[in-house]
Amino acid sequence: MYVTQVQTFGILDSLFFYDGKLGVIFAGERPSIKVWAPTAKSVKLQLFDTASQVTPTSVVNMSSRNGVWSVLGNPSWKGGYYLF
Repeated sequence: MYVTQVQTFGILDSLFFYDGKLGVIFAGERPSIKVWAPTAKSVKLQLFDTASQVTPTSVVNMSSRNGVWSVLGNPSWKGGYYLF
């Protein structure tokens, strides 16, 4: 059974404040992907070669630090498609 509750406004922001960049950030040819999801138990990045592809080419576990999930990518990911 899954249970959820209404969260008090501002609580997540005060506990898991992050003022850095989120999304896909390139340092040269290498992407870094960051997502703010402080209540998530895990986040996986699904990589696809085409927009119409149904099954991901690969799935990568992301790691969390203070509510921000991230992964350092491979240059071959440039121009690809992804889902979280």
